Amino acid sequence: MENPQKVTLFLGKFSSQKRLNSFLEEHYDEDAEVSSEFMEAFQIEYIDHDFQEVDFYTNKTSKEAIFKDFSYVESFIKEIPELDWKAYNSIILLYNFKYPGTIKETKNVKFIATFEYKEEANNP
Repeated sequence: MENPQKVTLFLGKFSSQKRLNSFLEEHYDEDAEVSSEFMEAFQIEYIDHDFQEVDFYTNKTSKEAIFKDFSYVESFIKEIPELDWKAYNSIILLYNFKYPGTIKETKNVKFIATFEYKEEANNP
């Protein structure tokens, strides 16, 4: 699922930042295999945290306000569909990752799409 210059967007609805963090928190089993609720729910084997951005937001209702501080967003924000942003409060972006879309939605999180992004000179 690793794919350079791709970013995969998931949106979620959680009761709190703590619950979102718990959903993403990784655990290791006795064989040193890593998993999290998120990884299990979407059948993702590996996530490189250097290329993951997450946000829990409140009182933001426009796409521009919600995505304002994400890396490289200028290169793909126009591709993000217009949605009912009030229905969500959490964003998970996985860079250099193309999710195959095998599972579209769970109780709390929805796969939206994968986009191409460009590393701009003005981005970190």
